Amino acid sequence: MLVITTVSCANVPQLAADLLVSTLGLQLRQKLPCGSMYPFVAAEGGEIRTALELYANEEVSVLLQRSPVLPDRIDDFVELVRKIAQDQEVILLTSADAATRTDEDMRRDRVFQPEGLDDLQGVGELRELCEALKPSRTLCLFAYQGDNREDAKALASAVIPRDAWKEPASWAHVYGAPVSIGEDGMFW
Repeated sequence: MLVITTVSCANVPQLAADLLVSTLGLQLRQKLPCGSMYPFVAAEGGEIRTALELYANEEVSVLLQRSPVLPDRIDDFVELVRKIAQDQEVILLTSADAATRTDEDMRRDRVFQPEGLDDLQGVGELRELCEALKPSRTLCLFAYQGDNREDAKALASAVIPRDAWKEPASWAHVYGAPVSIGEDGMFW
């Protein structure tokens, strides 16, 4: 099974992939060429992270996209992903802008398989990937910007049902270092 993230609203798929990698102990297998994507590099635990990486174990692989695709390079990106996917079962993860939900959307399950893609806003290259890969499942969740850890856990649980997820170390200070309160802290 290959889980593919899209850069979409609130980055929930990337957070869900972080949970899958951390909880399942997936190992970095390959840093992929990312000339079709906006440049991205980050340090994490002494390692350099790039725009597109493949993590895997014997049972599951996660293609973690951390940067959007350049507008004129979508075809190149889709072709690269198609080569990686080959004959694997593919699950696409995306999130859509919660501000664009309809009344009908509000009655859906938290994580759902979209019936059509035309009305979903903020889903990145989802349309092109669905057309090219014919995934076995496309999982979507409506999200707002903010603390989306619980949304990520819901999306990851739709891929592999679990009661508990191991948050990666990189999440420890997502909103900054803990604030000291008291005599030596912020308030007195």
